[in-house]
Amino acid sequence: SAASDVYKRQVSTQSTGGMDTEDGARAARARAVLDRYYDAINQHSVPGMLELVAMDLRVSFLEPERNWSGKSLAETKFAGWFATCPDAVSYTHLTLPTKRIVEM
Repeated sequence: SAASDVYKRQVSTQSTGGMDTEDGARAARARAVLDRYYDAINQHSVPGMLELVAMDLRVSFLEPERNWSGKSLAETKFAGWFATCPDAVSYTHLTLPTKRIVEM
């Protein structure tokens, strides 16, 4: 989608200004994980997304009744998301699930 392409360009063109070599490498790995995650979203690939989330994934919302956790439930949630929104993808709520992944 156009939004994804814009996001990926923004992420891939961000510099590592001020970072040492180790931090720069960590940032590059994090960008690579995010690129794979968003590619899986654009391809509507539930298996591709699941490869990038932890078994103990926890998703939190301001409304506690919406919270959920676990990779098996993630599979159901991702599949349902694609079934109900096959063309409209919103990335704003994905920062919490990916946060744990990119901390290296």
